[in-house]
Amino acid sequence: MSSLVSIIVPVYNVERYLAECIDSLLLQTYKNIEIILVDDGSSDSSGKICDQYSISNLMVKVIHKKNEGAGKARNSGIEIATGKFVMFVDSDDYLDKNFIEDLMNKIILFNADTVISGFKKVDDLHNVIYKKSYGIGEYSGKECYDKCFLRMFGSKPGRHDGLKMAVWGSIYSMDIIIGNNLRFVSERELISEDLIFNEEYYKFSKKVVIVDNLGYNYRYNPSSITQTYKENRFKMINELYVELEKRIKLNFRDSNEAINRLQCHYFINLKSCMVQEKQIRSGKNSKKQRAKLKEICSDSLVQHIVKECPITQFEIKQKVFIYLIKNKMVRLIAFLIEKNIII
Repeated sequence: MSSLVSIIVPVYNVERYLAECIDSLLLQTYKNIEIILVDDGSSDSSGKICDQYSISNLMVKVIHKKNEGAGKARNSGIEIATGKFVMFVDSDDYLDKNFIEDLMNKIILFNADTVISGFKKVDDLHNVIYKKSYGIGEYSGKECYDKCFLRMFGSKPGRHDGLKMAVWGSIYSMDIIIGNNLRFVSERELISEDLIFNEEYYKFSKKVVIVDNLGYNYRYNPSSITQTYKENRFKMINELYVELEKRIKLNFRDSNEAINRLQCHYFINLKSCMVQEKQIRSGKNSKKQRAKLKEICSDSLVQHIVKECPITQFEIKQKVFIYLIKNKMVRLIAFLIEKNIII
């Protein structure tokens, strides 16, 4: 008999997309599933939509809780999940109908505890903006952490071999999660709760398979937390970097490559912090915008990473970006942001 897969969906104010997400789960060709919808204190009709699905379908369970963020919502789902495996789906995304079946077939074929897929990024009209495939890969024993999870820190300088740090689009072993009491931190505590979860999970994984499946549809949602302005985003990416650097030095015998990958990804996060300072997005005038950009460029951690990173291995755009930061060329950075020129 096929193994039960628990699908945990944190739900917060997504009435526009929620039905499509749930329908895509109910229409999966892999039928031995339970769907756990965690209403994280929604103020729109999302909670009612969840209840309607639970009334009409026995596979659907609903939890209503106060708003604490996606990480804590997933934890609530884990507490009641009964599957041997679990996957996490964001409530504005949807799956191709054979997605879970294909991933579970790979779990069985390779006797794996974990499987990672690629994804498609789509817009509201289901147009594919781009596709991301990681090819095919297999990791066993310590490789699961030392080589597979390593790629989640980011790409190696000069290469494009990173893996998504997000938990969606993967299937995880509940035995590993429950047996090691693994849970998500709140993204309000550490901005990338998915990466922190994976850092803890992959220490215990024994067999990971990467599959060439793009059946997870990641929706570009301009109102999502990653697209809205957050005044404390810069502070949070610094806190995340410090925490991950500490874990790298503790868990990797040779930490240089992991730290270099982390530095590459830090600059991606740093760029997002700067881009969100676009005046129409932040509501700031040019003087306040430049003051914030100067604060970012002058930060001691930023300047430390700029000096320590292997800049000669970076691509030209990254080199230019780092040069501007190193020399605190705030006016030019502000100009490029306002002109929508991504450095």
